[in-house]
Amino acid sequence: MNKSILFILVLTFIFMSCKTSNKNISNSTNRAQRIDTLITRVADYTGDGVLDTEIIHITGESINSPYSWKYDLWSNGQIIYHYEASYNSKSDSFFYDPRYVGGCTDYNSCKHRFFFEELGMLIIDSKHYADGIASHMSDNAFGAIGLHFIMDSCGITNRQEAEIILDSIATVINKNKPNLVSFLETPVQEGATMIFVKRFNRFVPVYHE
Repeated sequence: MNKSILFILVLTFIFMSCKTSNKNISNSTNRAQRIDTLITRVADYTGDGVLDTEIIHITGESINSPYSWKYDLWSNGQIIYHYEASYNSKSDSFFYDPRYVGGCTDYNSCKHRFFFEELGMLIIDSKHYADGIASHMSDNAFGAIGLHFIMDSCGITNRQEAEIILDSIATVINKNKPNLVSFLETPVQEGATMIFVKRFNRFVPVYHE
């Protein structure tokens, strides 16, 4: 074989090897790319027999940076629940400890599990403790949290009227044992237990630890 041809073939092989190596390096640095993910799930969160749609938009500078996210729950063509949050470095550090999330082993797997598998509205089967929720009137439970929410956020300024509405909600929970919901806000904190009230077209909290 001509020596010049052999030399060209060797150079070609080296060049191709370098290109392959650079591609692998590029893939290994994908974790530094910006996070911008939209998650959509459907379930009957309101209990009316019609599927509702939750949309979660998660963003971040990289997989290793704190994430920001927005949550919207759509029902019958309108948003009935909205929540948004931005994590700081302190909140993001929870993911280094698998005990806070569960079912994961390290920072990356715990962070993925929480944001892409667990974050959102949780449906709670109330059959086993509906009686307790409906009758419990302690300062941190149904009586206080529900009454304050109805008067502060639902336009019911008369306390007596608000109490009548609460009684009717308690009756529904006690008799019908409907599905309740809770919103998972952080790896270590669930929001209040809530029930959808059609009169207000929104969720009303009925219990919070």
